[in-house]
Amino acid sequence: MCMPVKSIGTCARCGYHGPGPKHACPKAPAEEFCDAHRAELSERGPEPMSPRKQCAKCPWKKSTDPRDIPNGYCEAKHRDLDRTIAQPGHVRLSGIHMMACHETAVGKELPCVGWLVQQLGPGNNIGLRFAVMQGRVDANVRTVGPQHQHLEDTFPRDPGAAR
Repeated sequence: MCMPVKSIGTCARCGYHGPGPKHACPKAPAEEFCDAHRAELSERGPEPMSPRKQCAKCPWKKSTDPRDIPNGYCEAKHRDLDRTIAQPGHVRLSGIHMMACHETAVGKELPCVGWLVQQLGPGNNIGLRFAVMQGRVDANVRTVGPQHQHLEDTFPRDPGAAR
């Protein structure tokens, strides 16, 4: 049975969010698809999901003062995030430390969008790239606005300092 999706809705099985009325859910067993949807899925693969958008108060955004991050801010914890940054010449393939998004629930953390983009790009985190290639980390994300290039740039500045 193919999962119905309202005109714009979310599939309960795979999280697909988009126009319906139906889609070929990649998480449904093949025998549950009608013939038309089984053929559609095999021809084009699963529906792409919308990218996860960077949150409004992400410290990687140049417009954010980290002291304004909701649910409390701890500068010591922020500075301890240096262990999540790839070091030149060092490849860590297991036990990757990630910066979690401050808007995700404890126990259901997702990587910070700004951190993920920085580490996959100029941060050159090879271990993270392998995790993405293996499907262990979802890199389908979108940043919003100008971004900091280095973790040190995300730390609070003196109150009088320009942004």
